[in-house]
Amino acid sequence: MVRSRAEELAPLFLDALEEAARSRGVNPKLWVTEGDEGLVPSHWFRSGTVTRAEGTVTEPITESLSHSRLGLEWEWEESPEVTLTTVDSVEQAVEWFNTLSPKLVVSLIDDHPASQQRFYETVDAPFVGNGFTRWVDGQFALNRPELGLSNWEGGRLFGRGGVLSGDSVFTIRTRMIQDDPDLHR
Repeated sequence: MVRSRAEELAPLFLDALEEAARSRGVNPKLWVTEGDEGLVPSHWFRSGTVTRAEGTVTEPITESLSHSRLGLEWEWEESPEVTLTTVDSVEQAVEWFNTLSPKLVVSLIDDHPASQQRFYETVDAPFVGNGFTRWVDGQFALNRPELGLSNWEGGRLFGRGGVLSGDSVFTIRTRMIQDDPDLHR
């Protein structure tokens, strides 16, 4: 989230996270980078149940995260699990993504076509969008049965992120333009 708009956008982000959790009947899990904790109301810093692969566990609903751990991926078994961080600019966000993340999927929420194009040209991801990121699935994105994604933390199997499907291997770069805010996977 761009720091200059964080006071405005953080409450919307947190409301959306709460709604995603409520629709699943669970609590969310929020990670917030050190220094950005002030964007999160104090009631978020409580213990509660979170649904993990091993079952329901009790842990803090919100925890701080160091900048160096921004590349960690969350499972999101049933409890929506996300990280909130702020950047000075989209360019800084791209730099962090290109150096810290597994480089699989990225989205920029911005209505300006020139910003979207500049983002697409500079970010190193095979799947680029302007909305939710859960569309990156062979079944949903390519209408093919998916056997796996080749772009995980150990590095890329292919030059571009491949979707291993039951009938082919795709190594294309895919861009999604989402203009329906009610579209869900």
